Amino acid sequence: MSTGVKAKGDYVKSIVVLTCICLVTALLLAAVNYVTAPVIEKNQSLAANQSLFEVLPDAQDFETIEIPEGSPETVTGVYRDTAGTGYAVTLKTSTQYSSSDMLITMGVGADGKILNIVLTNYAESKDMGTDTYPLTYIGADSALSGIDTVAGVTYSSTAFKNAVSDGFEVLLQVAAISAGEKTDEQKAQEIAAAVFPYACSKSGECVLAASEEVPQGLSALYAAENGTGYIAVCKSGEETIFLAFDAFANPIAAYDGDETEQSADDCTEEFDAAAAHVQELVSEKTSAIVTRIEKMIDGASVTPISVPVRSSVSSAYKVETPDASYTAVVAAPYGYGGPVEILYILSDSGEIVRFKVISHNETEYFGEAVAETGYAEKQEGSNIENADDDAILIAGCTFTTDAVRQAYTDAAEAFEAIMTATE
Repeated sequence: MSTGVKAKGDYVKSIVVLTCICLVTALLLAAVNYVTAPVIEKNQSLAANQSLFEVLPDAQDFETIEIPEGSPETVTGVYRDTAGTGYAVTLKTSTQYSSSDMLITMGVGADGKILNIVLTNYAESKDMGTDTYPLTYIGADSALSGIDTVAGVTYSSTAFKNAVSDGFEVLLQVAAISAGEKTDEQKAQEIAAAVFPYACSKSGECVLAASEEVPQGLSALYAAENGTGYIAVCKSGEETIFLAFDAFANPIAAYDGDETEQSADDCTEEFDAAAAHVQELVSEKTSAIVTRIEKMIDGASVTPISVPVRSSVSSAYKVETPDASYTAVVAAPYGYGGPVEILYILSDSGEIVRFKVISHNETEYFGEAVAETGYAEKQEGSNIENADDDAILIAGCTFTTDAVRQAYTDAAEAFEAIMTATE
């Protein structure tokens, strides 16, 4: 009896000791943070101040310019050289891969162009080229024309680029500089991001592919990387008009050269002229899918159909066989490395008969398992409107898992619209 009591007492004693150790450790860590945080902040502040002269080496002294209310939080300071050589802007940004903030200082001359730009702190998990990438911005104005992100380090380089863009946004409000002229492609990207955000990557970048041959009557024609929308650019006299179409070549909206939305009724002729060219791109896209479905289902007759949805769904089809009919939906939401293009072949009740990842850019340890046969087998047999989240989950790959979840949601919406239309 006494032995049992003693063992229980020892157990309680161990818990108390461990609890005390945890409390002491937590207090020590808090104390260390209390002591070191001001030092780190001071060092970062000193680095930022030194960087002002680094980006504007001919400056005499700096005076602080008040940042307007409502400005992007990425802009932490704006300074004017008292000698008039230009302006310096300090920026702070981060990504989900940051262990601490990315700190940037850029110097902009009186002509509105970047004289120099430096990173004063960089703690991303991947190196985008801290000594070389910022140099590509030298000479750029607020349009940032020709500035690309870094392949393989898209999130960090996009965060960097967006921060610089935010810096210019504030600088144009408080400094005597002129805005740079954006190219039609840049305007098309911005319009696409606003009109079909589902065509944007996780980093917020909307990737457009330009047609190699510009159709007659257009100055440019762009397709969203995941096939969910199109932008046609045409000229009406001296005016540039941007026409947005959905994944099925249906017109959405028109914009002028200032990216201001126009009445679609005023652009009927332009829409009609561009629609045929957009339809050609849609036909190229669907033709490849039709061939794939015909190979997957023996004796299938496949017909592309239009669906009144705007989402990651890039195409849809009616599939007829001698014994049954199906609906096929392709959705291409963005995962970690790019669009994850998924084909669902569904019975009339919504059961997933076939699940196929057509294309993806996921990498090992970052969602590559989405294309494995075993993963597809876990999806087949379930219902598109009642997804099994355990089957969807790819452990440790949040972006890829979220992409598949989004594909399910969007495909279910499209399926419902198709079935409702056929009732």
